[in-house]
Amino acid sequence: MKIKTRTIVIAIILVAVILRLWALSNDDMLTDEVYYSLRSIGFLDYAGMDKQSTPLDWFVPLPGWTHLSFHDHPPLVFIIQHLFFLLFGISIFISRLPSALAGVISVYLIYLITKKIFDEKTALVASALSAIMAVSVYISRVALMESIVITLILLAWYLFLKALEEEKYWYWWGAAVGLSFLAKYTAFPILMVFLIYLLIYKREVFKNYRFYLGLLLVFVIFSPVIVYNLLMFKNTGHFDLQFAALFGQNVEAWQTMAAKVSGSFFDKFLAIGPALLDDFSPVTITLLILAVIFSVFSWLKKKERASFLLILFLFFYLLLFILINPLSRFVTIIYPFVVILIAQLVMVGYQAASKNKKIILTSAIIIFFVYEGFFSINTNLTVLSFGWPNLTFSLLRPYSADFGVNRLDNYFNKELKDIRSAVIPQSGNSNLDEFIKNRAKAVSAKKSSAYVLLVYNPLLYEVSTLWLFDRRFIYDSIPTAYVDNFVKLLDEKGTDVFKNYNIYYVTGTENALWRRTYKIKTEASDFEEKLVKQGIEPEIIYSKLNIPMYKVYKFSL
Repeated sequence: MKIKTRTIVIAIILVAVILRLWALSNDDMLTDEVYYSLRSIGFLDYAGMDKQSTPLDWFVPLPGWTHLSFHDHPPLVFIIQHLFFLLFGISIFISRLPSALAGVISVYLIYLITKKIFDEKTALVASALSAIMAVSVYISRVALMESIVITLILLAWYLFLKALEEEKYWYWWGAAVGLSFLAKYTAFPILMVFLIYLLIYKREVFKNYRFYLGLLLVFVIFSPVIVYNLLMFKNTGHFDLQFAALFGQNVEAWQTMAAKVSGSFFDKFLAIGPALLDDFSPVTITLLILAVIFSVFSWLKKKERASFLLILFLFFYLLLFILINPLSRFVTIIYPFVVILIAQLVMVGYQAASKNKKIILTSAIIIFFVYEGFFSINTNLTVLSFGWPNLTFSLLRPYSADFGVNRLDNYFNKELKDIRSAVIPQSGNSNLDEFIKNRAKAVSAKKSSAYVLLVYNPLLYEVSTLWLFDRRFIYDSIPTAYVDNFVKLLDEKGTDVFKNYNIYYVTGTENALWRRTYKIKTEASDFEEKLVKQGIEPEIIYSKLNIPMYKVYKFSL
């Protein structure tokens, strides 16, 4: 690598690092990243949903095989997050750090892959675009599985290209493919892509024993999930949630599964367009359409293998999206192919242009990158995205992710920092209670023992309450309760049962996030009125825009 090229690559990586790590913990924990992070802390398959129970609820005691995977996802991302939590402590920043680092690595892998299949200049364009593209930055800034699985897919692709040059890399290729499967099942299509490519262009590989050892390694690495599903089927009559949905198994314990299989293939096909519009800027989508057309013609006329491989990746992921519901965050998995296809189109057009046209094209490319940078920053780094959705920001993060959840979390971090609960709470689940008991024993004896109770309005958005309250209940042994259960206990046993307790009651303002359904009956309003009549003033938790979001009443009985 030339010094000038190395400098440009380092600059691209630095931009990628800044866009992914800057204010990483600013956005609230509002999506599935809560479910993943909550379980990763203790490597515990707890979903916290009545409509989606887990082996934790089914078996007493838990069989050993239930620790091989999770009821709805393979284990690798949970393992990685778990290790980060063990090493650096529990925080929103740490929960997202693995994704951010994976996103930076992906930028460099895109450079290496594009350089191999095209040339260095195309590689620089592709990696630069991936460094700033909104969808790439977004998926690297949330604690979802996609960022890590994308990195492993790219690693498998790069090692595939290396293996075509040096046979010893087939082992490493097999390991990377196996790890990608162990990260998320949406990596499955890559194996079919590789096999079809070999069948058409490199049939001699099928005579190479190293290739088969690499394939064997795929299944060896993925074997914990295979064993988990076989024993799951033996003991329950069904596979894990994703495979159960795929094979049409009706599992009463997983009512949420209906959303995964609802809609016809045609409906799902039609949903791909809106998902792409939510993920990518209109300029990117326009260039992608042109790039796909160009690549198809390049392959048909010139038999360009690189173009064929890229189109094959897109084709199989299109099939995957038709099979599953193409949610916007699932579609993020194709962004590496998108940036490489666009980079190829841009560089071929630039090289074919006359001198005068190159000046115009250079200006157009600069404007495109400036626009994409603005689109990305307005999507990911601003507290409130401004302008028009899909034109000035991506709907991957609609308008804002600031509803005071993180500030409420920080409030409790400060309030409970030096406290360990004087009592160990119980959930009614023997497996979970044993886990909580063991966690309580590990709490530092240097912390002051205190009677603390967190009470909250059951209508608050259930995903945020998992992070705010269930996490503290399970991992910090802090008693928590719905306000209705708390009131019921007071009525039955009197106030003495909570004597000496510091009690925090949390409810929201009209600006807070609430449950999607309001069917739950609650005495929250009546209870809050009683507190106000007693002269108890709440502490207001504001968003970064200074909008009141939560009210915290602190009192004793």
